[in-house]
Amino acid sequence: MPLGGWAAVAPGWQSSAALGQDGTLWTWGDNRAGMLGLDDGTYRLEPFQVSPGSEWLAVSAGLAHVLAIHDDGSLWAWGQNTDGPLGLGPCADGCVLNPRPVPNGDAQERMEDLAALLTLEGYPVLRAGSEVYDSDWTHVAAGVCHSLAIKKDGSLWAWGSNGSLQLGLGDRTDRYLPTRVGSDRDWAAVSAGSHSLAIKTDGSLWMWATVRTAGWVWAPTCSRRFLPRWAAVTTG
Repeated sequence: MPLGGWAAVAPGWQSSAALGQDGTLWTWGDNRAGMLGLDDGTYRLEPFQVSPGSEWLAVSAGLAHVLAIHDDGSLWAWGQNTDGPLGLGPCADGCVLNPRPVPNGDAQERMEDLAALLTLEGYPVLRAGSEVYDSDWTHVAAGVCHSLAIKKDGSLWAWGSNGSLQLGLGDRTDRYLPTRVGSDRDWAAVSAGSHSLAIKTDGSLWMWATVRTAGWVWAPTCSRRFLPRWAAVTTG
């Protein structure tokens, strides 16, 4: 177990992930799609450490995939990759059983090289100044079948399933690599479920996807959001 206790927790659908105060990453629960990142499909009834020796800053769990930010700012993913929520490219369809580094969107033209890296046993080496991987991720959110993340410069990125407009890219096309959402650089926090929510540095709340008015959330004028739109939130 982690030294000093737990620091953060991320519940998935039938699995869980947590960070220790010592920077260690732990997972447990359902593992049929490899979402525990332990290089097998075995169910775990208690926490097991992921990638011993590594230190992690953030973690988020979706329906059947997990995303985590390493202490060097690199983004890693594992689990089910149907429709691309891992951001590893179409070459990684199926299940990824251990953490793999997420390439940047510029890797699209280098998909053959990327495919070769992803078939290596173990963990591909992250290189300083690499043309494939970025090391400036600060926030991450794993949704049902899509993912969102923010970089140090405040830019917002999305990838994975987009049938419900949840990527905020103005269309319904799935993305298999991180794709920039708009041009704003003032995003501060992000969260994902079947739809997407984000907060800007001015404290405003934004949402997008095909949603229905439900209780405390109201999307002005219409329920279909191709692009991020401001959302009024009421209480009571």
